[in-house]
Amino acid sequence: MYGKSLVAACGLAAVANAQLPTPSTTAGIPTVEGALTYQGPPVSGFTGPGGNATVQANNPDATYVARFPTSQFDNSTGSEIAGTVTAVAGPQGTGVTLTFDWSGFPDAASLGPFPYHIHAMPIPADGNCTAAGPHLDPTVRGELHSCEVAAPQTCQAGDLSGKHGNITTPTFQTSYTDNFLSLVPGTQYFIGEKAIVVHTTNATRITCANFVQQLAGSGNGTSAGSNSTGIVLPTPSATGPVATGAASRAAGASMGLLVAAAALFL
Repeated sequence: MYGKSLVAACGLAAVANAQLPTPSTTAGIPTVEGALTYQGPPVSGFTGPGGNATVQANNPDATYVARFPTSQFDNSTGSEIAGTVTAVAGPQGTGVTLTFDWSGFPDAASLGPFPYHIHAMPIPADGNCTAAGPHLDPTVRGELHSCEVAAPQTCQAGDLSGKHGNITTPTFQTSYTDNFLSLVPGTQYFIGEKAIVVHTTNATRITCANFVQQLAGSGNGTSAGSNSTGIVLPTPSATGPVATGAASRAAGASMGLLVAAAALFL
């Protein structure tokens, strides 16, 4: 319902021109990122034009690590999030097992719970979290409908918190296997060299890091072309990130949004 009325109000031209529609005050929360966060209940069985995500098998014996930097992208929250997430092949090579060791989250009562996602693009050298673009979403589900936890195959592949739960505590230490992620380069579900981003409850990006492959015998666990630490440092901002998120997100996925918007009329 929300998706149809929103697209009808804004028109396909706005989506085609890489401009995200503005949500109503009851259906979503506008943010400095230009993101949409749908507040309604999941729509049972809803999928994007690409249908269900596919289980990823035959993952190689590889390790990727995303290390949060010491400097936060958005200092307005007063957060000092630190730690790592390690990604390895799941049991029998099916899916990816993610192990989180994070700490320093800001007050959840005022800024949480905290969603976190794998995004479609890597963080550039300047550490700009908005450059990560939209969520990793091979099926073009979009963000107008919240993830249906009981049917994770219908969710965006990169919507980790939608499938596995938001962060609500100062520390986050857990491990789980997500069957819809891949460590095979070139596949649509590949997470290597892509970013993981943590948000406040209204989708503002707090911090981010890239998944960097750990090379055996390298001594510092970095991949070819990474810096000496494998960490991409965000640029701190006293007032939060620059309000260019809408254009950044939409430009990277304008065609996907157009297809998704058209599908909502069906």
